[in-house]
Amino acid sequence: MDSNSRQIFEDELVMSKAISRPSDMVFDAVHQPTTINGQTAYEREETLVYNQKPLVNFSNTGLMGGFQTIFNTYSCGVTKEQKEFESVVCDFLQVPEILVFPSYEAICADFAANLLNDTDAIIYDEYCNPSLMRGIRLSAAEKLRFGHNDMAKLEDKLKLSQMRRIRLIVTDGIFCDSGQCANLNAIKQLAEKYNALVVVDDSFGFLACGKNGRGSDEHCGIRGFADLKIVNLQSTLKASVGAFVCGDSTLIELLRRRSVSLRYSVSVQRGTLGTAAYNLQNFIESDVEREALRENVLSLYDTLREMGFNPERPCSNIVSFTTETSADRLREMFLERGWLCELYKRGAKTTAVFRVTSDTKF
Repeated sequence: MDSNSRQIFEDELVMSKAISRPSDMVFDAVHQPTTINGQTAYEREETLVYNQKPLVNFSNTGLMGGFQTIFNTYSCGVTKEQKEFESVVCDFLQVPEILVFPSYEAICADFAANLLNDTDAIIYDEYCNPSLMRGIRLSAAEKLRFGHNDMAKLEDKLKLSQMRRIRLIVTDGIFCDSGQCANLNAIKQLAEKYNALVVVDDSFGFLACGKNGRGSDEHCGIRGFADLKIVNLQSTLKASVGAFVCGDSTLIELLRRRSVSLRYSVSVQRGTLGTAAYNLQNFIESDVEREALRENVLSLYDTLREMGFNPERPCSNIVSFTTETSADRLREMFLERGWLCELYKRGAKTTAVFRVTSDTKF
């Protein structure tokens, strides 16, 4: 981030601190929450979930006789487990700050809308994740789209938007419908040349790409260059819900204070975070998962070549190819082998996309 952009965001953060409170308060011996019947919000929630007992009966207050079961982040803060999970991920990725959201869609909906205004511009790859593009449309900033991995078009858009206050480049690290890696080295050079910020959605690169599994930026040899990195916990850590965004501490703090999706939703469930933390810890401490994933990816790649297809050399856990064979024929062919894949019709051709896990055998 250039000095001018940093000063703009730091000024906005000062204003946000004056009118809002952070949503990362952790209830401990120092910050005690309000209690009802001697129980904290999360203890009351666990009472309901695990013991199937009502927490607070509102039938005498004229309400519908229901029970208080939802405690939003703004009122109750986050769990210690969430802060511990954030610490583990922060250490693994070696980033200054991280923020966990209740869902991937919540990050997509909030990041652009809360960081940019109508004096800014957001420039995005036309093959970005659909959820990411829906979030981009919610922003008041000018929207400029460039051709897929077309760096000449990206530079044209950067030149066109030079009068804008902030310019934000948005791209996938690994594109979900092809497995292709974004040209991050060229994007980094253009961002530095034109003083633009970069947001990378690395949901399909995290733990599946790079020497140590730190993502597409590590694969390209420029780890940590993006101002913000978005990761969906469902894609790689086998969690049921949740996602996180990491990167520049000023931007993360702005999102923490401004994000409505974060402030007025519940903290991610402890079981979900436990699953994600367990899988991440296994990945960090042992090469077994990493090697199993790579072996399975290469096995599928070799098998597809033996079948007469021409898949792109995979750099993550996504293997794809394009063929003139009909989608119905491909579906029958793969189902005979017990394989599941996504099929996209593009003109007269069909693209098949496989997402491989460490448990998959070919």
